[in-house]
Amino acid sequence: MSSDSIRDRAGAVSRLASLTKAPQGVPERSFEAPSSLMERARRTLEERFEGVEGAVSGTGFAHGGIGLLAEHTHYFDGFALFFSIPSGTAVAMRASSGEASRLAFGGDDRTWTYGPDHPLPDTVPPPVRIVFETLRRLAPEDARADVAVANAVPFSCADAYVAALGMAAARACGEIFSPVREDRRICEQVHEAVEAGLGRYFSPAFLVAAEQGRPEQYSFVDAATLECMLLEAAPEDALAFGLVETGDRTFFEAGAVARKRKMASEAAVILRRKGFNAVTSLRELEHRDLLTATDAIPIRLRPALRWLVKENQRVPKLVGAVQRKDWQLFGALLLMADASTRKDWGGTTDVSDNAVDEVDAMTLDGMYGAFPMNRGRAVVMAGQPFVVPHCLDRVQAQLKEKFDMDMHVMLL
Repeated sequence: MSSDSIRDRAGAVSRLASLTKAPQGVPERSFEAPSSLMERARRTLEERFEGVEGAVSGTGFAHGGIGLLAEHTHYFDGFALFFSIPSGTAVAMRASSGEASRLAFGGDDRTWTYGPDHPLPDTVPPPVRIVFETLRRLAPEDARADVAVANAVPFSCADAYVAALGMAAARACGEIFSPVREDRRICEQVHEAVEAGLGRYFSPAFLVAAEQGRPEQYSFVDAATLECMLLEAAPEDALAFGLVETGDRTFFEAGAVARKRKMASEAAVILRRKGFNAVTSLRELEHRDLLTATDAIPIRLRPALRWLVKENQRVPKLVGAVQRKDWQLFGALLLMADASTRKDWGGTTDVSDNAVDEVDAMTLDGMYGAFPMNRGRAVVMAGQPFVVPHCLDRVQAQLKEKFDMDMHVMLL
């Protein structure tokens, strides 16, 4: 067969060329090292706040833990799986003799103050409130501190960001004010601080992942007991992740979380009344009983029940895929989670749906799967390392053409 005939068949050469040419809009994978982030936080602290000679200082760091299947644990105490990015959030802190504690974020010229005579306004951003709430819980009552934050967790991964921020602030605070505590106790106090900062319930699973997660491992977390099993991460030549920021960089609305938590709790109460006596939490509902359970509750609660239970049941399967290094099953489970979220939960947008669809269309080219997070404000994709940059390029171009939006993409 002639080479011309080969080129004419099904556009084979153009497809191969598209996968081998350099991606146009995707920056190379690069992360700021923890040591660099901590140094940047210390430098911001020195530049923004004058210190007293000899004042005690400390620095804390936590990796960003991206939830693969985790958002359902905001609504009941299920299981979750995370992977940690190499970078994260650093907090530098120094004891102060001032009237109020002060806070600065790298790249932001604003200074925030908090103390007995300096209450925080209602409009203060959640990250600011989280830092001060952490300080209030872990420092002595009359203690004051100057604080600086350096962050490299994508803001669209809001849960990962606030968990890393809270844990890094707790570690910095511990270096200058508090004795060494049990990790679980720290997680509990940071959990309280994060919830106070966000004004809503926040799954402690994200904090466990931030506290224990490492880039070379995945974290399998039980949100009820806070137990964590560390799994060996995929080799760099086997699996890569990409991120598409498909919406604004905001946090879950407190009202929406509260409403859906109430739905999950109401479904569990009704099931116990209808004969499911052992179901104190939806995590205890077996897959074989799901159809019967769904029929036993009001129609308005059924989609939520299906999503919560199925999402939780997918987590051990995802763990099994990681342990067996079955990345095709891994990706298929992510796509199943996306389909379920669209159908039963409503936690996606048209933009995130299109991004996932583009990934799904490239599963024959080496992509494994994708899923939305933070109510469709970001999409995480997984695939073979040499294909993911091209998929990000393609998704970025498609979303620009369809929605006239310039999406930020990156390799995780």
